[in-house]
Amino acid sequence: MKSIRIFVPVLLGLMVCSLLLGCGSVTGGGGGGGGTAGSPWIYVANSGDKDVSYINGITNTEEGKIAMPRGDVPWAIAPSYDGKKIYCLTNSTEVVEIDTTTNTTTDIIPISEHAYRGLIVSNDNNCLYVLGNSQHLIKVYLTSTPRTSETIANLSAVPACVRSNADFSKLFITCDMGSNLDTVTISDNNLTSYSIGGMPAQSFDLDIKDDHAYFTVGGSVNDTRIFDMNALTFDTDIDSFASGQVKSIINIPGTNKLYGSECGSTGALWILNTAAPGGPTYETTTITTIDASFKYPGRMCATADGKYVYVHTFVDTATKVKLAIVDTATDTIVGYAEVGTSESNYLENNPVVIYK
Repeated sequence: MKSIRIFVPVLLGLMVCSLLLGCGSVTGGGGGGGGTAGSPWIYVANSGDKDVSYINGITNTEEGKIAMPRGDVPWAIAPSYDGKKIYCLTNSTEVVEIDTTTNTTTDIIPISEHAYRGLIVSNDNNCLYVLGNSQHLIKVYLTSTPRTSETIANLSAVPACVRSNADFSKLFITCDMGSNLDTVTISDNNLTSYSIGGMPAQSFDLDIKDDHAYFTVGGSVNDTRIFDMNALTFDTDIDSFASGQVKSIINIPGTNKLYGSECGSTGALWILNTAAPGGPTYETTTITTIDASFKYPGRMCATADGKYVYVHTFVDTATKVKLAIVDTATDTIVGYAEVGTSESNYLENNPVVIYK
């Protein structure tokens, strides 16, 4: 059985979410990065305002904005593994680099095609992997002068999200309107596609927990799939949701649960219990929405200690963008941090956490 927990926005401290030459493996996580030492800072792109907000995770207040240097629209962002840089996709064929010490842009890196959803930094901070809109995986060499890039894989469909396994030896990529989960081996660029079965369906997001990839599938399927990253097989499908579609899923470190955000005018967060007796399942108990302004929850990130989750959401109207802050111990929303004044995109504008 599955269960819904519908949360109300809460705010508090939180954290984010080798192939060729010089991109080796260090220690990694499910594609997050951002470091773990110091105080949490949350970054999120505001596509409507054409800037990136940075929020103090101790006070939960926005401390400033970083304008896009050419006035472009920012989309997805990703931190370096040491938390010193943020990389931001835009509506141009480029990646903007942000220094998190000074909160200023330090470089504009050209890439071969438009990309707006997925990117990830290698765990030695030497390379950046970008999901191109033309079904390509692009590798950017961050240590070259000038910085260069190349296409290293042709994906099975238009990609949506990318994560890595713990040692960054393999990338896992969901595809929008495709019927596969793509994997790419870092050492040789080898692409393998695993069929999810059925008709092509939107797969918006995925995250990694205990050597398993959890990813959301929408369209006519509308459920959550679990992929064993060691056996390279699908473990199970989790029953479809009661209403709407889950757009984002996030692992909560140190717990037996993930959150799934369901986009809709009322807004909902679901709790996926990985320790349920019958296997991973969405809980049957629901938490009713106690804050009517919590709407259209989208991408999320979690602090390194798993205590808080930040949820990108529209509040009150579609022109007020805030991060809802969820206390994961009580599964309740404890506050909001306002980050945007113009409409943003709940699918592409993902928050991340770094520590400094």
